[in-house]
Amino acid sequence: MKLIHILVFNVLVFTSEMALAQQTIINVPSDALTPKGSHFVLHESQFSPRSKKATYTTTNFYTYGLTDNTELAATLYSVDNYGSELGALGLGWKSTYEVFQEEMPELKVKWTSGFMLPISVEKTQDPVGWFPYSHVTFAIPDTELRLLMGAAAGSDNLFGEQAASALAGIEYPLTEQWSFTGEWFSGNHNLSGLIPGFTYHNKDRMFVIGYKLPNNFDPRENALVVEGGVFWGGSKSKDDRAAISHYGIRE
Repeated sequence: MKLIHILVFNVLVFTSEMALAQQTIINVPSDALTPKGSHFVLHESQFSPRSKKATYTTTNFYTYGLTDNTELAATLYSVDNYGSELGALGLGWKSTYEVFQEEMPELKVKWTSGFMLPISVEKTQDPVGWFPYSHVTFAIPDTELRLLMGAAAGSDNLFGEQAASALAGIEYPLTEQWSFTGEWFSGNHNLSGLIPGFTYHNKDRMFVIGYKLPNNFDPRENALVVEGGVFWGGSKSKDDRAAISHYGIRE
């Protein structure tokens, strides 16, 4: 655990010079990017009081908008009260592009790809792993509904096993500040499961609450998921960042 504390300290010290996390729906990487020159930090807590393993798990995100299409990223994954066996500091990037704008403008299609390099914070057989992912998002014409479909793969030191997953996501704005959001990782690895929830976004601040349902339907592994995040810096105003900065909130 001493190594974990050192890594957390280093993350906080160097955030002004590099990016340390990616924006997500909850854990699935989203199609939203941190605005160029801006910073974003988010803390996630998962509470699973009946779990056979960790009953409290945290993940911490930080991002920096490098360009209009790319953010640098890192995530401190799975620091828990059960030894943090799958704790890892992931360093990487995410890029998003608008595609098929002339052929299918009504769908507002975006293509996202990214890669994270998870470095284990505890001694494991695989001290360095991999986490590539890619997906497309699109709107349902004449509605506020937007969907995500894609795939990801992960290594033992992040997923708990070498595995590939289908990805799915959904967003539906309810008010100017609230939206329904949900995500799904297929499989039975560390990040797998269905998480429906709600996102609240007010200018530079956001809050997410969701409920994780494991794919094996074991009720002891159900978890309450709570996230809080904030944006700062960059040339855009608070109102501009609020309009584009998180999955679930659209211009």
